[in-house]
Amino acid sequence: MNKLVKLFAIVLCVFSLNTASAQSKAQFGHIESNKLMALMPDMKTAQDALQKDAAAFDSQMKSMQAEAQKLYDAFQKGEKTMSNLIKETKVKEIQDAQQRIQDFQRYAQQALQKKKEESMKPIIEKANEAIKAVGEEKGLVYVFDLSAGNILYHSSKSVDILPFVKKKLGIQ
Repeated sequence: MNKLVKLFAIVLCVFSLNTASAQSKAQFGHIESNKLMALMPDMKTAQDALQKDAAAFDSQMKSMQAEAQKLYDAFQKGEKTMSNLIKETKVKEIQDAQQRIQDFQRYAQQALQKKKEESMKPIIEKANEAIKAVGEEKGLVYVFDLSAGNILYHSSKSVDILPFVKKKLGIQ
């Protein structure tokens, strides 16, 4: 009888350990970072600043194009009365104006891209820090980003941490 009680106790301990380990199985979380980023107030501020700069570049580009168009129109209007030397000079002026437009367009694109990267970096870092904090608080082993498009399946057992991250960041 004493051996039976000991055996029962051992089986009970083993069963308890298995149940405890089953409860502490790895938990996974997921988030759609695109949705989170769209909700962050800092994102709106950054986008507004980028749009303002893009509008300024666009205005300058239109001004340069109008200037080039004036040169072209003046050339076409007086081409028949111009000497070959003047024609060549005017054609060179038009080509130079077009080259300046192309150079400015390249510069504007690079400047906007650089500003976007610079303005997005702290926002991304802030979001990542909040995601990491929520992951640690919830005891998650992994948090997958569904907006990255690499996840082919996620179970309903995976925790959507977007509401928790929004709360951590103070977003309604």
